[in-house]
Amino acid sequence: AYFQVTVQGCEQDLHSGVFGGTIHEAMTDLIHLMGTLVDTNGNILVEGVSDDVKPVAPEEEALYDAIEFDLEAYKEESKVKNISNKLIHSDKRSLLMARWRFPTLSLHGIEGAFSGGGAKTVIPAKVIG
Repeated sequence: AYFQVTVQGCEQDLHSGVFGGTIHEAMTDLIHLMGTLVDTNGNILVEGVSDDVKPVAPEEEALYDAIEFDLEAYKEESKVKNISNKLIHSDKRSLLMARWRFPTLSLHGIEGAFSGGGAKTVIPAKVIG
């Protein structure tokens, strides 16, 4: 499934040098809200999302062990090797189960804010993430 969240704090974009620190800002509120959805280990924090996920049986765990999969090659493929060289899961079984078995929640972007080069001084009236 795909979802969007819209946060609107005022009727029009405002200058931060005039209105900053005095109004609720849509960008700040959206980022705060997004930060409550998933933790840095990929665990979904939204209540009920995993309620229908059945526990992993030992027989199922064994299926993942038999799959040929190279964590180092995956680091190369995902382009993290030269940046952090880290994955959320350090063992093959956990990583494959995260990819294929368990629900995931990814944040894909924010629209409505100025994104060009240079300093940003505008408080966007509305943002969508």
